[in-house]
Amino acid sequence: MYVDRCTVGMRKRELTRRLSGLGWWKERDGRRHEKWTNGRVVTTVPRHVEINEQTASAILRLAETNPGRRRR
Repeated sequence: MYVDRCTVGMRKRELTRRLSGLGWWKERDGRRHEKWTNGRVVTTVPRHVEINEQTASAILRLAETNPGRRRR
């Protein structure tokens, strides 16, 4: 059985824009991931141009259930 590994995902730029809109900000950079936080909860975002659809939706679901305050 052939599995298509080229499933459509989300662009990292779009994901980070949506995270910022929910009040999240980048806490620090890593070699393969970035740490994003809302001040209470921390999540990692892969440093790829295209992020897997399931990964992106899980990150956004976490951010939507834990919105942060916008930084000044």
